[in-house]
Order: sequence, then structure tokens, then C-alpha cells
Amino acid sequence: MSASAAPEDPSADTPKDAGSFSDEDVDTDADLAAEDEVPAQLPLSAPYVFDLSHVVAAAEVLDTAFAEMTDGPAGWGQVENAIEARGGMDEVLTRELAAVGGRSLSVGEMRKPGTEFVADRFLPDPKNASVDVVELWREVLGSVTHPAAVARLEELLMIRRDGNLVHRARHAAISYLAAVAGVDNSLTTGAYLTRAWTISRLFKLFDVEDVILDEIERRVRLPGARQCIGHVMPLLAVIAQKPTNSLRQGALHATAEKLLTDIVAMEVMHHVISEASDLRRKMITPGPHADAKRAETRIDEMAALRRIAAATSEPLVKQSHLATAARFATQHNLRSDLREIQRELEVVSAGDLGLEKISSSAHIPSWIPESELHAFTRGHTWHRGLRYFLESPVPCGDIDRIRTSVRGRPFAIRHLFTTVLLGADGLPRKTLTTPDEQVEHDVALHVAIASRHMGQIHGSGLYRLGEKYSTPTETELTTWLLDVYACDPDGARVLAKAFCHFWAGDYLEAAYVATPAVEAAARRLLREMDEGAYQVQVGNSPGKYPSLGTLLDELLRISLDPSWHYFLTWLLLGPEGSNIRNDIAHGFTTTMDPVHATLVLRSAALLITASGSVADEQKTLALATQLAAPRPGPKGLGDRAVAVMSRLLLRGHMLAEARRYRA
Repeated sequence: MSASAAPEDPSADTPKDAGSFSDEDVDTDADLAAEDEVPAQLPLSAPYVFDLSHVVAAAEVLDTAFAEMTDGPAGWGQVENAIEARGGMDEVLTRELAAVGGRSLSVGEMRKPGTEFVADRFLPDPKNASVDVVELWREVLGSVTHPAAVARLEELLMIRRDGNLVHRARHAAISYLAAVAGVDNSLTTGAYLTRAWTISRLFKLFDVEDVILDEIERRVRLPGARQCIGHVMPLLAVIAQKPTNSLRQGALHATAEKLLTDIVAMEVMHHVISEASDLRRKMITPGPHADAKRAETRIDEMAALRRIAAATSEPLVKQSHLATAARFATQHNLRSDLREIQRELEVVSAGDLGLEKISSSAHIPSWIPESELHAFTRGHTWHRGLRYFLESPVPCGDIDRIRTSVRGRPFAIRHLFTTVLLGADGLPRKTLTTPDEQVEHDVALHVAIASRHMGQIHGSGLYRLGEKYSTPTETELTTWLLDVYACDPDGARVLAKAFCHFWAGDYLEAAYVATPAVEAAARRLLREMDEGAYQVQVGNSPGKYPSLGTLLDELLRISLDPSWHYFLTWLLLGPEGSNIRNDIAHGFTTTMDPVHATLVLRSAALLITASGSVADEQKTLALATQLAAPRPGPKGLGDRAVAVMSRLLLRGHMLAEARRYRA
């Protein structure tokens, strides 16, 4: 197979850098980011000095290596194998030949058809090849017989800008075409054909482009093409483009449309269906029927996504497929499909998803938690222990330190896989797709471990407090809260009622009472600081208060501690946290453990016992988060030492547990 034309003028204008890479073509930011990930260029043991006696042996080695139709590191290995089979070769010559065979072809993405002859950063740059190396390429080019070897040497000489670049481009493209003659479809044949097409387009070799398109069209028409989707998709991406010869466009696009339609109807991989549909839309020409044709491709794509979901029996896999279909239906306003998908998604999520709980435990000396628990029962009455709880620091610890710790730790293998967060109803709540989202998820995991640890400690402390002193009545609690914290009477009464439910073992009732109180307290604090939170009626939109998340953000803007803000958001709202407030509001919470009930009590108490004020235009939010002061003087030294040691040991233990969990 060949193509001929009259010889071009050697002085004719040629595309910049002969269709290869240039400094402008390289993504500098990506290069800098990858500097630590790629090996340095091969050390030059000695510069190559051309010797005419090397030519025959070098040509035989390259012919043998390229007979396997490989490139990149595999091509390097084929060169070394061929040299070893000959009994060895000069070390410097071996290095140069391996650098020829080890170059790579990079097939473009579906939306960027074609193939580039890339700059392998671990190999010497062909632009800087010495005169002796270039002479070796020239002489070996005249002796090699395998078309793939010819194409590779022509590409190297093109990059070096040696000789007539148009002639070299024509020879390289025709050689790539000849190399695939009689060879079945594969990733390599696809790369060779699309590289030949790229060269022909770049150098405006129209006759060569026609021959290449003939071969591509023949291959995609083969009966087995549908069974090798990965091999033919790059070829389909080429013929879906507008050819230079506009007379061929109709036939080429008809061929591509037929096969792409079949792929959408039969394929089971989402990304292949998406790419095939994009190519179908790319071929639509402007006109009165263009919108209808685009709508048809989306209907076909929607049907394919639903077909994949329907064919799946594994609940979690089906849920994932349905979620993908729902996103597509939402994006393209396919409402009837969306309603049916939502119904199917809820049916699947309401059943057994086959999830497994993974837990671990570790032994710690009992005196470590006991040193914290002692503070709940060391007084003569319940008042001191309850005040200790109400004035305890944020359960998760300092959020800035947590973020610093998370960002400073090594990359985890689980980050290679997409994480989907499920709600209490089993439905997908959020999919983590970016590194920043993974970091925030890891921060939330750290906060969860630390907070639940402290929730368990403080819950046990409250239980011991009630066991030792007998639990105070709702009236006693309300009166004490008003006396000590001068808080809102309604808030004090609700908080007292929640504590009574907790001590009675009614953890669900305690959470149901305390959770709305957090929102009410947040609104009250904003009013006390002259911050308008109410959203007035606008048109047909009725007046209303904003969501809890907005209220907490407003408090953060004024003076709420960032660690408390993160903890409250994590505990009460989603999607990264426990989402207790929303789950209770929607009726998903039917049970409650004492740990989370304790954390809800702590959250409600934080804002109910807080006070807001405005003085000299300065807004202040005062939180009762300082621990009750130990006894003054020498008698209090022991108390202070125990308190400091207890906090340090508990934080150290929580950090160790978090690291062990992440590992």
C-alpha cells in the first residue's frame, strides 16, 4: 500500500517542529508537578561516535525489535533482546538503539483524535541529538526494512529538523500504514494508523490522508470490530472528524454513525457509551433537524444507561448505575426517565445493600479514661460534674491542627478509588471526585473518631453522675441553668428536658428534643447581636428563616470558634458528617446510641448557654467553654496536674487511634 505525489520543494514551508513536540507544546505546570515522579535522563557513559561499521548490525537489531510492533518501555526491551540474541553489542551503540526503540506514541482522548510522538522525559531529547547520532539515524534509515522502524527513524529526524521535513513526513506516514498491513486490530495498529493520519493532516498530505482513511474505514467495517471496542474507538474518532476531502464526509460519517449507534446499544461501560454518544453528536451538521438528532442521541444514551442498571443484580452496583443514569437524566432534563430512575433507586436503597461494618479495638490503661471521668463525680453534688461537661472544650479538638495533620500524611491507597457517601436511607449522598474532597473527607473521619471517643467518655461521665447523686429533676436543672448561665428560659427548659430523657435511657427522645434547640439557640444569638437572619417574603416566595448551616456560617463570620463551627456542622449536617439534624427532620432516625446523644446534648448546651452582645458596634459571642477553675493555691496543684495530663493523654490516644484507622 503506498501513495505517491510529485516531489515537494525542499525549501517549502513546513509546520513548526515537523508535527512533533516543542517547548511551547509541553505543559510546564504538569512537568513541574511530575518532576519527582519520572526518572532523570539516562546518564551518558560516553558520547556516541559514528562508525559506518555499526550500520548493518544496528539495522538488523531495529528490524527485529520493531517486528513485534511495540513502543515505549516494551520497545526498549525488544531492542535489548535483539542485541542479546546477537551475542551483545557496543555499550554506547546499545544505548542509542534502545533510545530509538523506547520512544512512545500517545493516542489522544476521544474528543482530541490523533496520536502524538511524545517526548519521553527519561530519554535524551531528539532535538539535542549530536551530529554523530543523527548520522547514525540517517544511515540506519537507509538499511532498515521493517516499515515501523522506518517510521520511527523518520520521526526522530523530523524532530531534529534534518532534511526535507515534508518528504520525511510523507515517508513516515506511508511507513506507518505499511506496518499495519495484514495485522489485526490492536492498540498498536490503532496508534500507528492515527499517527499516520495526524502527520498527513499536519503536513497537508491530502493523497496520503485519503489512503489512510480508506484503511481505517475498512478496519471499522470488519465483522469483529464490535468485539474490540478499545481498538476501534480511536479509529472511529478519526473518521468522525471532517475530512479534508469534503466529498468523503457523508460516507465516512455514515460508517461511523452505524458502528457508534451499535456500540451505544450494546456496550456496558459508561465512559465508552458517553464517548460514542459525543462522537455521534460531533458529526451532526447544522440544520433544521440538528436539535432532533441531538435529542435522539441523548435518548439512546439514556436507554443504554438504564439497560446497564437493569442487567445488574448486585444492589450496590445497581445503585451506582442508577445514580449515574439519574445524573444524566437531570443534566438533560429527561423528566419521565428521572422519575422512574428515582423510584428504582429508592427500591434498591431500601433493601439490603450488603454493606459490612469493619471495626477494630485497642486496649488502653483504664486510668486514662478514668482520669477524665473522675471530674464528673469528684464534687459533693451533681452541679460540679454537670458544669464540667457543659464547659468542656470542643470534642473533636482543634480543626486547624487536624487539617494540617491530614494534609501532611502520605497518600493512601483508598484514594485511588472513588468514594460514595450514603445517607441514613441508603441513598447516595455525595461522590468524592477531587483531591480536595478526599482531604475534607479524611478531616471528617478524623473528627468522627475524636468526637465519638469524647462522646463515649462524657456519656459515661453523665451516667456515673446520675448514678452517684441521683438525677436532678427537670425543674432543678432549669433553675440551675438560669442561675449559672443566665440563659434563655425556653432554651434552659428544653435542655433540662433533654438531659432528663438521657438519664432515663431514652437517647432517641433526648436527641429529638435537643436537636431543634440548636437551631433555635443559633437564631436567638444572631438576634442578640443585631444580626437579621429572617428572609423576608419576595414575590411568591414566603418569608422564612434560613437553614441551620446558614445560621452557623453567620455565627462563624461574627466570632464562633472555627473548631466548634466544624464540629456542629459535622454532627448535625451532611454530607460529610453524621447529618443528625436532617435525618431527624426527615424521620430517618429511629434509634440513637448514647455516644451521639451525648454529642447532641453538648451541641445544644453550647449555644443555649452562650450569650451574644453588642457594645460600641463590636459584636461578641461568649461561649461557656472554659473548664471550671480548679481550687486555687497549693491545694489545687494536683487537680491542675491531673487535668492537664488527662487532656494530653486523651488527645494522644485519639491521634494514635485516628492514624491506626487510616492505615
